[in-house]
Amino acid sequence: MYKHLDYVKAYVDGSVMNNRWGGGYVIMDPNDRIIFTDCGMGRNDIDELNAMRNISGEMSAAMHATLWIDYYCGKGVIYHDYIGLSKWVTGEWDTNKTYTKIYSDFMRPFWTLDIISFQWVKGHTGNRGNEIADNLAKESILYNKHWKQF
Repeated sequence: MYKHLDYVKAYVDGSVMNNRWGGGYVIMDPNDRIIFTDCGMGRNDIDELNAMRNISGEMSAAMHATLWIDYYCGKGVIYHDYIGLSKWVTGEWDTNKTYTKIYSDFMRPFWTLDIISFQWVKGHTGNRGNEIADNLAKESILYNKHWKQF
């Protein structure tokens, strides 16, 4: 559907409220037009994910965005405000926890095959894509939203 685009941008973020975590992402074309948004609330029955708080939501959003990129476009940039999202995948940081290893193992083939790349952005500075992703992550918790099936 979007294979005609050279790439898409995916802004991802996570949030935590009332001991619940969630993630959100927005897909934009190279001209920053919104193509797709999604968000989902995380499970709160896994202690390690609860302890990682908003990072759990950001990892989840990045994985969902990557699946969207792979299926609909074939190439994309993951914009994130937590540097660990890229460092775990590139191997610059060790994956010392079960779920950072699961995240890294999931994402690494997409990165290795050049389907995704990463770009860090400073959070909470008015970056439109980052603010949309942040609001989606909060919305997932407030309204008990779950990831879409595409």
